[in-house]
Amino acid sequence: MRHTPHYLLFVQAGFENSKSQPRGFWQFSIEPLHDAARLEVKDFEDQRSIERLELLGLVRGLEALEQPSQVMLVSTSSHLNRGLRNGLPVWRDSGWEWERFGSMAPVRDRDLWQRVDHAMRFHKVKSRFLRADDSGESIIPSPHFLSKPANSPTPKLERVSPLPLQAERKPGWIERMRAAASDRQKSRRPFAIGA
Repeated sequence: MRHTPHYLLFVQAGFENSKSQPRGFWQFSIEPLHDAARLEVKDFEDQRSIERLELLGLVRGLEALEQPSQVMLVSTSSHLNRGLRNGLPVWRDSGWEWERFGSMAPVRDRDLWQRVDHAMRFHKVKSRFLRADDSGESIIPSPHFLSKPANSPTPKLERVSPLPLQAERKPGWIERMRAAASDRQKSRRPFAIGA
């Protein structure tokens, strides 16, 4: 019997200022709970909607997984978290429309939400809202790209080692999740017929 891999998926989007016109970017980081490797991807789009850029990061992150997996989405986007928790089931049942001011209107960015819905047929996705303070910095540990200024260069594809834990800091929910997954994996017994 195969073990379903567990991943943390960090998603962020924003705008980089250029001399001619601001460019939108999306980026994601996939971190397996059972391995130290991490996959980070960043790309640019000619989009003006931060919500669409965040959705692109989520879609590309889910589509980058090679096999059915359990995924914990970590994002500062309330749009993504609400869409996954509340909107997606309702939109699917209503034919990708929602009631807006008394009449039915198509769901904005429904092409991307449909891709997320399709990916969720294979992956079990839960979301965790990452609250940010006023400075825009994350208040919990996160991949290095979430704490970098938006105009700093990031390679399109990079494998990096995990960030070291600080000795003074108590373990956060990410460390507790990793420890729980590790304990669960250690306690698994081999499957035996007739046992």
